[in-house]
Amino acid sequence: MFNSIVLVHVTPFSGTSTPDKNGKMPVMLQCIAGSMPNRNVMSGTVAERMGLVVDKTYLMQVREQGFDKVFGIDFQFVKITELTSGEDIAKTVKELGLPQIVNFEKPEGYEEHYTRQGNAIESLRTQRIKSGDYTPANETTSTNHATAAEVKAGTSQENLNKPKDKTPSSKENLA
Repeated sequence: MFNSIVLVHVTPFSGTSTPDKNGKMPVMLQCIAGSMPNRNVMSGTVAERMGLVVDKTYLMQVREQGFDKVFGIDFQFVKITELTSGEDIAKTVKELGLPQIVNFEKPEGYEEHYTRQGNAIESLRTQRIKSGDYTPANETTSTNHATAAEVKAGTSQENLNKPKDKTPSSKENLA
């Protein structure tokens, strides 16, 4: 599983003129140091909720969090801290090493299955979990959300008390 600490600079993403459903434009996480996946564009709403600001530099953790049959491996970015001084940035670059972008290929048939929809990533992910097209790497999250098995079963209290199903890891899905 991919798990890394990375130094990024947040910039506007110029690959689209379409805002998300909340009217926020996407941002790009430019790798300054460390190793990160080639999935570095983030919804403007997600970036705002994380406290990311365009033209600022952050130390972040990036980790694999699941597998989607259309998009492939999914990653979660966690802000650790903002770095403001040139000295701190230079020290971090020296510690993490030169930037390395790890290429994760999209699954075969991606172009046939993907059509841009107006849903934000959160609601689209929930739909894909329910349909069985997305399998999170970890059954639970630190924010105490329902597991993938619970989302598939529904959100009633009765369903939440049932034993949890085991879902395959993303490595099993890649085999």
